[in-house]
Amino acid sequence: MVLGKQGLRFEGYKFALYIMVPVAASISFNDPEVRKKAVDYFQFLKYPANPNTNLVKEYEELRENEMKKREQLKAYREEVKKIERIK
Repeated sequence: MVLGKQGLRFEGYKFALYIMVPVAASISFNDPEVRKKAVDYFQFLKYPANPNTNLVKEYEELRENEMKKREQLKAYREEVKKIERIK
């Protein structure tokens, strides 16, 4: 801690910052639109899957999507190799 007038100013700035940050956050996150965007962006709420869903079908869909992604990645890599050969 710095002594004297400068130290007192510094402590005042720190105190103001400690007070203003929560107040500003409370004011900004009080808006429902901002709160919804923050929750959606950071995914604070993750609900479990519906117990009535067919897990086998869901697993197959995930597997098909993963296979499509792998095929697309493979095709992309081949295209990049072709372009590099041309250069």
